[in-house]
Amino acid sequence: RVVFLTCSGSGGMETAIMNCLTKEDKALVVNGGSFGERFVELLTLHEIPFTEIKLEHGKALKPEHLAEYEGKGYTAFLLQKHETSTGVHYDIDKVGDFCKRNNCFLIVDTISTFLCDPFDMAGVGAGVMITGSQKALACAPGIDDSYYEAFISGENIKTTRNDTYALLSHSTAALVTSGTATLETAIFDVPQVVCYKTPVPHLTRWAFNHIIKCRFISLVNLIADKEVVQELMAERFSIRNIVDELRNILPGSPKREEMLRNYDEIDHRLGDLPTPENTAREMISILKNKE
Repeated sequence: RVVFLTCSGSGGMETAIMNCLTKEDKALVVNGGSFGERFVELLTLHEIPFTEIKLEHGKALKPEHLAEYEGKGYTAFLLQKHETSTGVHYDIDKVGDFCKRNNCFLIVDTISTFLCDPFDMAGVGAGVMITGSQKALACAPGIDDSYYEAFISGENIKTTRNDTYALLSHSTAALVTSGTATLETAIFDVPQVVCYKTPVPHLTRWAFNHIIKCRFISLVNLIADKEVVQELMAERFSIRNIVDELRNILPGSPKREEMLRNYDEIDHRLGDLPTPENTAREMISILKNKE
């Protein structure tokens, strides 16, 4: 069962403790960094009896750390799969085996490792897996990080460079500002909103309608010859419109499903030849038909 929470990762950690543990439990918690400490604070706050396995920062959790707690009546085990503050990955399989032998309810925080490293929830016997969504910005080549910092300072947004495909492979939705990237995003089956901020927006729209006479600006729509993805440019570009259109393509929405079906049609139209070659052929064909 999946439960969606509109809160931070720490809110997910507290939710798991409040709903799965009581004062009758006896918990073991691994504290090897800032987020292990967060579990300790939350257990203390909610008066859940616990024993802390305190690790030196940067050190691994080893079998000898667990051995002394075998058969001691513990009912729950809490840890991060990956302690974000130190970069240490804990051996989740050994912890899972310990919990199975001792009948412990296992709560695992996978927020910083979800979809990046393997985690078999059923295999290790985890009762709760805590994760969270992340917002990431794929930086354009040649633009210094300081440029982006002016816009995202203080926000929970990560940046990445030269790793766009890996980012797309884990994305739920994307805000795209490059014509070529719109097609790449579609190939990865990631619903998207296209946006361009332009000077004198009404004049830009008039030029598109009366001089350029081009219905679309994104490769996705040009290839499909219809509006598959929303293009927010000129007078349609606004924060409100961006938020509304992104919300419309989140999981479970009809517009998302429709967009994915249209992606399938585009994929069929492009065929089996290399995508750039087929795209060029389609664009030339469209231009010739417009003459």
